Amino acid sequence: MQIKRMLIVLALAAVAALAACAPAPTRQTLEPTLAPTLAEISATATTAATAEPGDDYPPPSQAVPVPTGYPAGSPAQEQPVNELWMAYPPVPEDTSLTRGEFFIEAAALMPVSGNPGAYDLSVEGSLPTPCNQPRVEVNPPNAQNVIEVEAYSVVDSGMICTQVIQPFTGTVATIAGFPAGTYTVVVNGEIEAGEVTLP
Repeated sequence: MQIKRMLIVLALAAVAALAACAPAPTRQTLEPTLAPTLAEISATATTAATAEPGDDYPPPSQAVPVPTGYPAGSPAQEQPVNELWMAYPPVPEDTSLTRGEFFIEAAALMPVSGNPGAYDLSVEGSLPTPCNQPRVEVNPPNAQNVIEVEAYSVVDSGMICTQVIQPFTGTVATIAGFPAGTYTVVVNGEIEAGEVTLP
């Protein structure tokens, strides 16, 4: 029994001696991390934008084109003061399309709030099919002080499309930016939208 106790005491003494000889644990010092400066962020963005395929940085993202669609609300609020704007201007791709009708039944002018000398032109009518895309051209005033607005449509003649009338109501242009004067706005040569006085 005494031998057993002596063995236990010796074992504990050995463990204590080994613990005393072991090196003290080292503490790792962490450097404080600072937020990147504006210059560093700019440099990183520049490097990413000029990187070649296969580099560490991904190639710059491509701009997503804004889809063309019916305007929501008055677009003139987002335009510079007194600048002509058209929701559906002709585009170069139209040369490969077939020109069609844009049936206008009514047209109206509304002064743009906060933009004196600018008027939203809204129309009500229809397109021959859902595949016909509207186009609007606002011409400069003629000698009779008439601003002619031409509304028509374009369509891919090879496209299979349901032959149903597509109703249309919306703001198609902002009348502004012409020389000072009072003008009559006429759509498609016969629908009078009203008069505008430009400063």
